[in-house]
Amino acid sequence: MNDINKDEIDARWHMLVWRMMIVICSISFVIAWILFGVYRVDKSIGAGAYIVKYIVLPMIVQAIAITICYFYMKHDEADIKHKNYVVTGMIYVCVGVIAFTYCTIYPLILIPCVTIIATALFADQELTVGSCGACTHGHQCCEITFECR
Repeated sequence: MNDINKDEIDARWHMLVWRMMIVICSISFVIAWILFGVYRVDKSIGAGAYIVKYIVLPMIVQAIAITICYFYMKHDEADIKHKNYVVTGMIYVCVGVIAFTYCTIYPLILIPCVTIIATALFADQELTVGSCGACTHGHQCCEITFECR
């Protein structure tokens, strides 16, 4: 496969991942509003505080990450490797916001690990190892080695 085809494939994957993150962020936004309706029964936190903490702030952070990623992907002079890093960072930020916001739901804490799987799309070993470090918050839970035989 020549480099031109690989660049075109990467560009398609970038846009596909970008669209997927818009869908995931939209779903989390809708779920936050549904939980707000459920919350009204509980009343353990004020309505304004809930809206700011669980709806507005996560939406703003996710929107900023998605916007920065979009404009960087459309920047013609940007290197494809840097675009891969920006797309991976967008995934980490968008799903990390969900995990951070709803950290009391323990399975959601593992959502940023999706970033590790997503890096396989770009076939970049350094990116995968870096995302492993980010997802484990710098703790080395296992030794990752890549050997060619």
